[in-house]
Amino acid sequence: MNDEVRALVLGRELGGVAAALMQVDAVRLWHDQVIWKPPAAGGHDPNAGNVGWHQDYAYWDCTDTTNMLTAWLALQDTDLDNGGMRTLVSSHRCGLVEDADTFYDQDLDALAMRFSDHIGARWVDEPCILKAGQVSFHHPLCFHGSGPNASDHARLSIIAHYMPDGCAYKAGRRYHRNMRFLGPRPRDRQPFDDETYFPRVAT
Repeated sequence: MNDEVRALVLGRELGGVAAALMQVDAVRLWHDQVIWKPPAAGGHDPNAGNVGWHQDYAYWDCTDTTNMLTAWLALQDTDLDNGGMRTLVSSHRCGLVEDADTFYDQDLDALAMRFSDHIGARWVDEPCILKAGQVSFHHPLCFHGSGPNASDHARLSIIAHYMPDGCAYKAGRRYHRNMRFLGPRPRDRQPFDDETYFPRVAT
């Protein structure tokens, strides 16, 4: 992990907000990402940078709680022009929707039709417009995605995913690569608490 990214995602600025939003005293890092969204200009497929409407928890349901969240940090001014994130307001209240593991499905319109029955009148597409250095936070059941980057420059962001201390493995669910850090035979209710892989975050 890059030392600067590590200091950021484990720091009190993000950790304190994460703990407050999850209403817990202690927070651990579930995992983090550095995202590069290429510009559509210059012959690239205009939909190549699309991120499909999805729920993060569709990938994380090997955990025993939905009380998790994502911090999305813009590294430059970000809006719809350069493919900023969009969220569906209050969609986290729909619960986990079957087959919402659609991050890589780039047809946003088809996904909107597919999930509209679950979300119904609550389908309010809210763009996440941020200045460089600003952060948004969202619940793991919140539907979100993003369109193409129509600017001339790559869109850069850092993403940190957090869980409460004590979050444990739930057997019989979708595989997530973090399960490998529990050993070759993870047991039901085994906590994700190894400090090397799931460090405690400053709060």
